[in-house]
Amino acid sequence: MLMTYEQLFNYIINKAKQKEGHYDSVKSRLQIRYEALQNFISTHGNSSMLEKVPKLKQICDNIISTIQLVYANRHSDACNLLYDTYFNDNVIPLLRTYSLKKDTPLYRMRSADSYVQYTKDTIDEMYHVPFELRYKVGNDRYNISGIPTFYLSSSIYGCWEEIQRTNLDFANASLFKPTRELLFLDMTIPSVKKDIQVTDIMSLPLIIASRLEVQRVGEKFIPEYIIPQLAMECLIATRNNDDEDIKKMIGIRI
Repeated sequence: MLMTYEQLFNYIINKAKQKEGHYDSVKSRLQIRYEALQNFISTHGNSSMLEKVPKLKQICDNIISTIQLVYANRHSDACNLLYDTYFNDNVIPLLRTYSLKKDTPLYRMRSADSYVQYTKDTIDEMYHVPFELRYKVGNDRYNISGIPTFYLSSSIYGCWEEIQRTNLDFANASLFKPTRELLFLDMTIPSVKKDIQVTDIMSLPLIIASRLEVQRVGEKFIPEYIIPQLAMECLIATRNNDDEDIKKMIGIRI
């Protein structure tokens, strides 16, 4: 019998609630989720899924080891391990990807303290932070300090939520349309009503590790951001690959 993602996620959430304390480490929180993920697949998966369990365990162990390397001040080793686990040419099919069609409308919104009428002379204000102002780029889940990131949404409403429902009288919105098809790393949660797909199983550890709730909001170092930020570093590294046969991922869909 095929199981849905809703059943899988509910199982993981319930196991986490049973075992977690308020200040558990990222490592322990992930271990609880990964054990639940592997146990669910081992118990409810079909024959094709069961074949994937050893590889699934290896991926989960590698992500835990990646976090340990960061805490041991071995950032480059951590990045290399995550790269070899998911982004190496031989294993990149383990990732879920999303193709955005040419001319698909995308939106960006910015709020202002007082109303600003953007004109052709200030149009750059609606793009990402200019590279010469990279010192303004802060620390966020997929945002690495000092590296400008261009955030877009598929709807105006999504933009509004992202800027915390700012007063629309003091907001500006812009429309963007890609001039060619673009490929993204898909870090969205699979639809909960759908049956679990064997092709998605290997991507789940990375998605789970990138969506942990932050326990200490506002701190300078947020351990829940370790894996998503390293994933961004790995994605940037794949784009610098000279192999023209590899279809390059331009960004991350979240």
